[in-house]
Amino acid sequence: MGQGSPCSPCGAVADTGTENVSSSGALEAVAIGGPAVYDSKDEIRLSSAEDVRDLRAQASLSSLTVDWSESDIEDLIEALGKVNLSKERVKVIIEKTEGKRLTCEQLQDLIRMVALESHKEQVMCERYGNLTDRDNFQKEVLLPFSIVKSIQNRVMGKITKHMSQPILSEVN
Repeated sequence: MGQGSPCSPCGAVADTGTENVSSSGALEAVAIGGPAVYDSKDEIRLSSAEDVRDLRAQASLSSLTVDWSESDIEDLIEALGKVNLSKERVKVIIEKTEGKRLTCEQLQDLIRMVALESHKEQVMCERYGNLTDRDNFQKEVLLPFSIVKSIQNRVMGKITKHMSQPILSEVN
């Protein structure tokens, strides 16, 4: 362990943003202007924003218990029939898919329902954490979206940024 300063009430100490060890052995997280690092008995280390994105996406998916179904699709199509603008369609898609597990194929179908590239990216960002088969994302969603590698990288950057944002909960 390197020298550092206390980073939490439990006395965890960080070493230049690369280590965080709790004296109680509890899972602790510290972000020190760089990569986040988590340590516990099993030691989970995150060395990049992509690691944070993937861990967040996995945590999001594990909290979901309902799969996107045929009746959900019918309900969505009916709701989309009542709105014409692409930006309004994004809102409906996000609302109707909330709490539902999706496959990449289903996400691809959803992004086809909006017109603008920025709206397609928004749907991808919002529902990346709902994907049950994220390993297929590149092939089944990004590649059909754009064959240009720089655009694919830009979209993945947006998803990483979206998934790395702090989780805010409502306080009543």
